[in-house]
Amino acid sequence: MENIELLPEFNIDEVKTANRVEKFLLKAIPLFEAQSQLEQLQSPSLSGMPGGSIGNSTEEKILQKMGANDKLFLIKRAISSCPYNKNYILQELYVEGTSEYILRKELHYSRSRFWKLKQEALIWFAEIFAPYYDLRVKK
Repeated sequence: MENIELLPEFNIDEVKTANRVEKFLLKAIPLFEAQSQLEQLQSPSLSGMPGGSIGNSTEEKILQKMGANDKLFLIKRAISSCPYNKNYILQELYVEGTSEYILRKELHYSRSRFWKLKQEALIWFAEIFAPYYDLRVKK
């Protein structure tokens, strides 16, 4: 009979994974939020003169906007799927932009305890987000 493992093998470098996830969140969230903002969309103008590009730049803008919205949705969904104290830390730090110092004081954690919880939260995110984009660093 085949032995089926119930839990995945967590063979990752936790420090490097946490650093990689943090860099990703710090860059991806502001980028996708900016890309997903409503833009001035204009209808293409038609003239009797030949030339110009083939295609509709308005369509391209809409597709880019939809892509950014989808990516942002997946990131925020992964954050909200983390356990409560982990998702709160990720939400406050990377979505709301709260400083670590303020959040640490609000939660009444020492610097070392907060760092450990933040690292755990980043690793949770990496595991949940892995089917979409694997940020884990293998040992």
